[in-house]
Amino acid sequence: MAKASDRRKPRKAIQGFTPKKRAQFLAALALGMTVMEAAKKVGLSRRAAYSLRDRDKEFAAEWDAAYEESTERLEAECFQRAIGKEKAKLTKDGELVYVEEHSDLLLMFLLKARKPKMYREQVDINVKEERRILIDLLPVERGEDGRLRLADDSVTPLLGPGEEEG
Repeated sequence: MAKASDRRKPRKAIQGFTPKKRAQFLAALALGMTVMEAAKKVGLSRRAAYSLRDRDKEFAAEWDAAYEESTERLEAECFQRAIGKEKAKLTKDGELVYVEEHSDLLLMFLLKARKPKMYREQVDINVKEERRILIDLLPVERGEDGRLRLADDSVTPLLGPGEEEG
């Protein structure tokens, strides 16, 4: 018996991805659009874009290059926002002034990305003193009532570091 997936009509070879639309799609990706936004911009579906990527190695390589370019654009913008960027603002009096704004949080993330070992979250656990704890199992016996109880009243005291039983 044929599976439901076998009964579907085979899809046409990537409908609508003309060379022009393909270039526009890749340009949109390079600008930082999502796959869905870029596909919509050229009038195609996200599924069609991924289907072409799966079938065309050259397109997949161009896609990766466009994605890398958009990532570098994001990094550049983060860097500018982290170290400071002049912004025009209006005062209460309606005067236009330029103020430098920066983001300590973005700066921290950039440092963590560049030097992850140095700027990772660290947990420092210091053990100042080492102690050995000896636990002797005490002999038990079952009493006449069926309950467990200590066989005798002798208890070995715990010893500290360097102490010997004496």
